[in-house]
Amino acid sequence: MRLLLSLYRYFPAGGLQMDALRIAQAACQRGHQVVFLTTRWEGELPALPGFTLRLTSPLHAWGNLSRMAAFGREVEAFRRQESFDGDLAMNRIPGALFYFAGDECMKRLLRRRPGGWFLRLLPRYRALLHQEKATLLSPRTRKILVISPRQQRDFQEEYGLSPEKLLLLPPGMDPGSLPPERPEERERLRQKEREALGIPPGDWVFLMVGSNLRLKGVDRGVAAVASLPWEVRRRCHVVLLGRNDPGKFLSLARKAGLAPAQAIPLPPRPSVGGLYLAADLLLHAARSEGAGSVLAEAMANGLPTLCTELCGFSYLVAPAGIPPLASPFQQKEMNGRLAEILPRLPQCRQQAWDYGSQQEFCRRAEAIVDLLEEECS
Repeated sequence: MRLLLSLYRYFPAGGLQMDALRIAQAACQRGHQVVFLTTRWEGELPALPGFTLRLTSPLHAWGNLSRMAAFGREVEAFRRQESFDGDLAMNRIPGALFYFAGDECMKRLLRRRPGGWFLRLLPRYRALLHQEKATLLSPRTRKILVISPRQQRDFQEEYGLSPEKLLLLPPGMDPGSLPPERPEERERLRQKEREALGIPPGDWVFLMVGSNLRLKGVDRGVAAVASLPWEVRRRCHVVLLGRNDPGKFLSLARKAGLAPAQAIPLPPRPSVGGLYLAADLLLHAARSEGAGSVLAEAMANGLPTLCTELCGFSYLVAPAGIPPLASPFQQKEMNGRLAEILPRLPQCRQQAWDYGSQQEFCRRAEAIVDLLEEECS
């Protein structure tokens, strides 16, 4: 099978980007050919038999939406020039046989958001809604691949899509982030990582993961930690992993009242399993999150999570005894919930491990290649 995989831009550590690369790897490992079409590739090229990278010609357009529309036209032209058994679009590109819906339903998001009726009138959001509608309702599209039950429900209700056209995918975490099976090895890695971070024994580590401070709710998490009583707060450390400006994060923590040693920015790394083991709680008060693979990775490593209910994978965290934060978000609720959770973190951690160790969190790419083989071979 010869597959066209299109993604607007590839860079390491992006959630959509990692999904695309894992799909390409799974397909190539089964002997298929993958042509990866993108505007820009950052990082090393994968050494995969059957993998070909193609870069589009420069896109002459202003603004992200115009460039995305131009990229869609490039994909369509490339599809006509060459022969493919199937094509999978990782962005909103009308006319792809298969669309990986990594974004939330914009129509539902604006309906839910205060002032959304006004935003719908602005050129940017009108263009986004048009792009979403054209992608979801394209007669050429056979399947829309969704990553959470909430996203599946939103697409059905907002666009009248039949259940048969929507395929709910399993979580797609990196197998390299799975923890060791032996408890003593997990504890050894936990202590090693905490020592590398300079965490004193008995202190708490709150982990946040993401490359967009506002979108991932980093400010909310920092504010919740800063709201704790001083005798508790002084033993807390906030670790942020992602493609961020360390200065912005440190400034945010300083303004909230955290000491410099309590805020630790880290760049992306190939595997984050050690950090999940080292942390005591994942804070993910995201403002928008189609799925949130970080939630699956945390649960697989027995890390309790406090997240917002609008995260697509928020249903995964409840088995650890920590219900998601309700919408609309209230900072006071998060502050109070964090203070309430701390005394029972060991119990929550055990519950997270008992649940996560029984789940299959790494089969998303394989499930997609199964579908492509069934539909296109």
